[in-house]
Amino acid sequence: MTILITGAHGFIGRKVLELLLQEGHAVVSLVRKPSANLSTTSKFTEVVVDLATGSGLAFVPWSNIDTVIHLAAAGVKSSTRVWSEAIWTNIRGTMNLLDSVGKIKSRNPTVLLFRTFYENFTEQNPALLDNPYIASKALAYRFSQQWEQTYSGKVIYATLFQVYGPGDKNDSVLSYAVAELRARRKAMFGSGRGMRDWIYIDDAARAVLAIVNSGETFQREVDIGTGDLHSIREMVEQIVDNLKLSRESCVFDPARDRPDVGIEARALCKPKDWSPIICVSEGIKNLLEKI
Repeated sequence: MTILITGAHGFIGRKVLELLLQEGHAVVSLVRKPSANLSTTSKFTEVVVDLATGSGLAFVPWSNIDTVIHLAAAGVKSSTRVWSEAIWTNIRGTMNLLDSVGKIKSRNPTVLLFRTFYENFTEQNPALLDNPYIASKALAYRFSQQWEQTYSGKVIYATLFQVYGPGDKNDSVLSYAVAELRARRKAMFGSGRGMRDWIYIDDAARAVLAIVNSGETFQREVDIGTGDLHSIREMVEQIVDNLKLSRESCVFDPARDRPDVGIEARALCKPKDWSPIICVSEGIKNLLEKI
């Protein structure tokens, strides 16, 4: 297949791109800037595109595309969370991409779009919409559903749960914990009671590939997670124990809790013919070995 991917420079996108090329797919990657360490080949092409404005989309070889994997997003991590960037990239960028897909005359590629599990809790917890990433992704989902009504191809919505592993941003909770503990600094957290469905990056990328390869057995909505819940405190304390440090190295302060602390969500509708293979204890060990 010829697969178009956005966000191939991101945390999940890098691993998905690696697997796509390993499987022999031809890949067209939309990028803001060309990669310094990847060269164009018969199986891999980069097209410089600004999704927010739509600039460059006309140069995509749309007639060759079988599947679109839209992973590009702004504001995933707090250090890059700006309202204007989230709106332009997550809403306008998504719609510019879908508008281009809808104009293809020769075929109707399968479109794989990604959601955050937080979006399912915005009605019961409106404070979540103060987060530019969650708010813009929720609106992008609604606009995508409207666009889908006039599209003849398949559209798949994949909900991402708590993906972790080497290569994640330094301000993600586990990467932060590793950095602080290795530097022998006190690591500061909220209460740590928040329950999350943690999925290791390799498993998450394999799940994306399973969705891409699902063919006629595709699911319109699918969850990328393990189905198991572990508290933030449990994950951090596994890091502490692996580093052979005292648990007093961490401070868990309920006063630091965010509005999402009470959310408990797990993957229920996982991709067909896929299951996670890396448990959290192995994932924590991999994380420590590779960063």
